[in-house]
Amino acid sequence: MFLTATPDPEWYDKTFMDAGEFYLGKLAVPLLPNLDCPTNATYFDTVFADDQGTPTLNPKWWCLFEQRGNGVEWRHYEYFNESNESRSRRDLVLRFASTIGNWTITSLTGFPAKWVDQVFVGASGIEAVKGVMSRTVEDDQQGDTRHGTLVDAHTVASTHQHIYNFRLDLDVDGSQNSFVELTPKAVPVSNSLKKKCHGGRDQNI
Repeated sequence: MFLTATPDPEWYDKTFMDAGEFYLGKLAVPLLPNLDCPTNATYFDTVFADDQGTPTLNPKWWCLFEQRGNGVEWRHYEYFNESNESRSRRDLVLRFASTIGNWTITSLTGFPAKWVDQVFVGASGIEAVKGVMSRTVEDDQQGDTRHGTLVDAHTVASTHQHIYNFRLDLDVDGSQNSFVELTPKAVPVSNSLKKKCHGGRDQNI
């Protein structure tokens, strides 16, 4: 979702439900080998229905690759035989990009080896701008930069925000799944343990 902070009457309509109104999948763009995805990536074609409902094959809509070198996954040094072992982190990454107007939304889903899935979403592209009376920041007498940044003479890029929402299907591998949240709590030390720790003296620790 795209939300503009500009209250001008001419800009009130620039609040878009990107996925719902413009269809992220339909507006996805082919990924560029060696630029969007590394050389070891595998690409997947995708079939989407056009405005008339006709199936359309879109090449290189997704890429899947293994990403290495993103930190240390495991390491240990053994003093007894002076062995030193280390393993770099390896993530399985699924990526796609979708261009909606002046913005391109890139989604990167990581599947780390040690914890839950991670989803990274980024937006890049061209700023949405509007014309203003001010030529420079010093000329701003009408509050032209109150809801944006002057990026050129008489040109303000509107302040805005992107809101992302994800729906997770937890039954991907069947319905026999569970979610457990563990919140450790400190247990008060008993009086008998206090005496043992302090040679029979009953005092707080």
